[in-house]
Amino acid sequence: MNHRLLDADELMKYTRQGVLYQHFSWWKSVVEGVGYDCFGLATTFQNLEIISIFYQTQKGPFRLVGSPLRGCFTDFTQPMGVQELESRVLTDMLISQFNFIKANGASYIEWRFSGNVVDLVKFTDALGVEAEEKGTFILEIEPDEQLMWNKMESRGRNMVRKAEKSGVTIKHSAGGEGEIDLFYEMLKATFAKSGKTPSHPKRFYESLISNLGSVNRVLVLSAEINGKIEAMGIFPHDENRIQFLSGTSTAEGGRYAANNLIQWNVIKYAMEKRMRIYDLGGTGIPAIDKFKASFGGKPYSYYQFIWRTPTESAAEKIFFMIRPVFERTISNISRRV
Repeated sequence: MNHRLLDADELMKYTRQGVLYQHFSWWKSVVEGVGYDCFGLATTFQNLEIISIFYQTQKGPFRLVGSPLRGCFTDFTQPMGVQELESRVLTDMLISQFNFIKANGASYIEWRFSGNVVDLVKFTDALGVEAEEKGTFILEIEPDEQLMWNKMESRGRNMVRKAEKSGVTIKHSAGGEGEIDLFYEMLKATFAKSGKTPSHPKRFYESLISNLGSVNRVLVLSAEINGKIEAMGIFPHDENRIQFLSGTSTAEGGRYAANNLIQWNVIKYAMEKRMRIYDLGGTGIPAIDKFKASFGGKPYSYYQFIWRTPTESAAEKIFFMIRPVFERTISNISRRV
C-alpha cells in the first residue's frame, strides 16, 4: 500500500464538501481554536483510495496523533472514500495507516469510528488494543412536527410547555463577540458548580462560530426571560445531521426549563432544513442522559481505539492523578476573583 501525506492546503481541496467532521470549516476550527495541527493521509491500494483526517499535538516529548484526537470536540470521524470499500479491505488499509503513523514517531494514536466501520477483531489484534465502546443519543428526524412531539417523553413535553407558559422566548443568535463572551461566562459558572473549568478555551468557540458560520453550518440559540439571556446552546451541522455541541444556563434558566425549549427549537430547525439525524451527544452522566432521553433520543454506540507507548501511558496516568487537584485550585481562584 502507498501513503501520501497531505498538508492543510492539499487537504482543503478534498474537504470543501461532505459531512460535518470532514469539512474544512470544522478542522480549521480545531486548528485555530484548540491549537492542534491537522493533516491528511491518503492511502491507495490497487485502484482504491481513502483519505483520513488526523490531528496532532506535541506534549513534552510525546507526539499525540488521532483521527480524531481527544480534546478537539470531535466524537468520531470516518475516512473519505469508504463507501465503496468492503469492511475487510478498509480494515487492512487503516491498519496500514496505523503502522505508517507509528513508524513516523507517534507516541499515542487514537481512532474513533461511527458504527461497525472496521473488522473489530482484526483491527484490535493489529493495534494490540481493546475496542472501547462509547455512547451517544441519536434522534431520527421525521418530517412531521406532531410525530416529533409524540416521540418525546411526557416529562420532556411538560418541560417545553412550562417554558412556553413562563414566557421563555428563543432567538437565533449571530454568535457575535458579546454573545460568545456571555456564553463562556455562563459556561464557566456551570462548570464551577462541580469544581471544574471548561474543557476548551473561549477561542475555540470563537473559531468554530466564525468558520462554520461562514458556510452556514452552525446554529446558535439563546433563551430569554424578561429580555435577559438565561440559556444558550451551540449546534454545528451539515446538510443531514445536527450536533449538540455545548449548552449552558443560569439558575433562572433552569428554573423555567429554558434548555428544554432550546432543544425543541433545534428539533424544529432540523425538520425545517430536512435533516435526518440529531445527535444529542455522549452518554455517561445519569442526570444529563435522562434529559437527552426525554426528547426521544436512543442510545447509539461507536468505538474508540487507543494505542500508546509504555512511557506515554505512564505519564498519562500521572497527569490524570494530579488534574483534579489543578482544576479545583483554578476553580477556587476564579471564585475569589
